[in-house]
Amino acid sequence: MAGREAEGAGLPAPPLDTLSARADPVGRGPAHFACTFAEQAPQGHLDCTSFVYAADGIRWIVEAGGSEGAETGAARAYLLSARAHNVAVPDGREPVAGPARYRGSLRLDGATAHAIETGVHGPDYRHVRVFLLDDALDGLCVLDRFARPGQGLGFEGLIHLAPEAIVALSGPRRALAQQGARRIGLVPVALAGRNAGLEIVCGREDRPGALQGFVATRSGLQPGSVLRYALAGEGAVCGGILVTTDVAVEERFAALLAREELARFIAEG
Repeated sequence: MAGREAEGAGLPAPPLDTLSARADPVGRGPAHFACTFAEQAPQGHLDCTSFVYAADGIRWIVEAGGSEGAETGAARAYLLSARAHNVAVPDGREPVAGPARYRGSLRLDGATAHAIETGVHGPDYRHVRVFLLDDALDGLCVLDRFARPGQGLGFEGLIHLAPEAIVALSGPRRALAQQGARRIGLVPVALAGRNAGLEIVCGREDRPGALQGFVATRSGLQPGSVLRYALAGEGAVCGGILVTTDVAVEERFAALLAREELARFIAEG
């Protein structure tokens, strides 16, 4: 894959338009993370900073899929839209054409943070997406910071879970996804602003412009669960979703998210 490959969280050369990591824990299945942040074209997929994730040899976070030649009409429009990708959208505004750049990394205890600045939300917003990746890929946290000085704002983040996963809310601020004996926890995180909702959408098709919760297969669109999380605040909002394979990893990430150097790293630039 072109771009940067984080070797279990190692730090080779700067990326071009992708970020990836892999891990092969002894006695367990491999883990993998990949993100694309190529410049967004007017007629292309609205997928800048979208990502996928697998752990213990199981794919957990997926993309809805491609659309070239496979789908037409409303289905194709959906697959190209931000609603079919693991991205964040401020104030209900669909992303537009624009660039993105890798801003740098920050090494923490057992994890590395990677920052990507984007220009796909128009001139009204300053946006950076940060991925905090565990060295063994037993967990990750995706954080978005949107700034719009002097004004209220909010954003919605999307996480598409694999169709094979059973997904449920286990509380107002927690979701679980399970495949066989394996499970992951998904917990909203608010570093600036407040959590403003968490819900699961699966197979919504009440009107063409609202399709959500599908993935593309050879036989057409198949319903799948999408986790939608929201944050809101004034001037600047920062937060996202924490994805972990067990409670111990979640506790370790909670300590990392409280570090002052991480807050400075997210806000700089």
